[in-house]
Amino acid sequence: MPLAAFTMISNLPRNMVELFGTVLGQSQMAVKIDFGDSIIWCPKSLMEDWPDVGESGDVLIKEWFAEKEELI
Repeated sequence: MPLAAFTMISNLPRNMVELFGTVLGQSQMAVKIDFGDSIIWCPKSLMEDWPDVGESGDVLIKEWFAEKEELI
């Protein structure tokens, strides 16, 4: 069972979820994020917002991708 903080708020863009994570690195196409239980590369095309490298905060990511990666 994933331990990432998970909220569904009605004003989020369609099919997006908000998760808490720490950004460890970034490439042109993806962001490496530590969600507590797992560290994954998330394609930028599947995210709306994320913290800067070295910062922690909310990550706005497609719900289907979060499910696939077992973050929720």
